[in-house]
Amino acid sequence: MAEPAPQPVKILPDGTGLLHRLRVQPDGTREVYVSWVGITTGFKGGLVDHGPEWIPEARIRRIPGTDYSAIDAAIEHVGTTPASTGLTAGPVRSAPPGWPAPVLPPDDPEWVRSAAAWLLDILPPDYRIHAEIVAMPRVLAWMAATHVERYQAATRQGYRTAALDLRGRESPEVIEQVLAVYRAEKERLATVREGIRAVRRALAAQSR
Repeated sequence: MAEPAPQPVKILPDGTGLLHRLRVQPDGTREVYVSWVGITTGFKGGLVDHGPEWIPEARIRRIPGTDYSAIDAAIEHVGTTPASTGLTAGPVRSAPPGWPAPVLPPDDPEWVRSAAAWLLDILPPDYRIHAEIVAMPRVLAWMAATHVERYQAATRQGYRTAALDLRGRESPEVIEQVLAVYRAEKERLATVREGIRAVRRALAAQSR
């Protein structure tokens, strides 16, 4: 089957781009292969080309009136077989335990590039203006790990003090909502940190 022509989509939060392909992971996670031009902020900000790279489908919005039928028909089912799905299977890719879903598996030739893009998404936006670190994925992974570690510490501190600090200022319902946010962030950050560890191991193995 010929690869379908890219179609325009909105990519959150950077603007518009092109949708190239779709795929479904074995756990049902849907991802899109997209390219777009983003805008970086800061003194050295400007336009930056992104992708094409795989990102979660939730980060795009389809444009009404655009025909995506060819792209939908060519969707890949990663790690499945024709017998189990009735569809033509995409390439089977293996990923280590804890591997982050937005990053291509380490047996994909583009995995380092997708890992760098994912690590940049973890760091504050202004880090993107520093081209020197973008070109050093191992350093980028260390910086992301350090950032998440500090974020985890701030989240734990916020959870411990929120009820006391907000007592008398906010209702019990609001305080519980704040605590729920901290609990959700605790789980999310633990998953992100595990993903960073997996990426760092793969980068270290590649450099040997």
